[in-house]
Amino acid sequence: MKMKVTIKDREALVLCEPTLIKNYLIKKGWNQEQDTIFTFNNSTISFPNAIGNDYFRHVSLVLMVLERVENRSQLDIWCDITNKTLFFAPGTEQVLENKGIFLHNIENNTTNG
Repeated sequence: MKMKVTIKDREALVLCEPTLIKNYLIKKGWNQEQDTIFTFNNSTISFPNAIGNDYFRHVSLVLMVLERVENRSQLDIWCDITNKTLFFAPGTEQVLENKGIFLHNIENNTTNG
């Protein structure tokens, strides 16, 4: 079953530090136009160079663009950027929802939560 995951948790989003995002984008072949502005085909990603009060919102937008461009789950991309791994066991969906990570069943177009 293929899952689409949307990350909403501020603490999880802030773990994608600017340097980690830059390194990820460069590794994936994005063109660095300015310090924190990258382009790939017809897509552009920009984000602050420092973590501030609304940094999590910028990371959320970065993940949305990458999800569309790479056709991959935000969670998979987040794991690659942060170099962290999440393991799922039966019954963990509710715990994840309470942490701001939402699971979507693409095959049935349903959402847990």
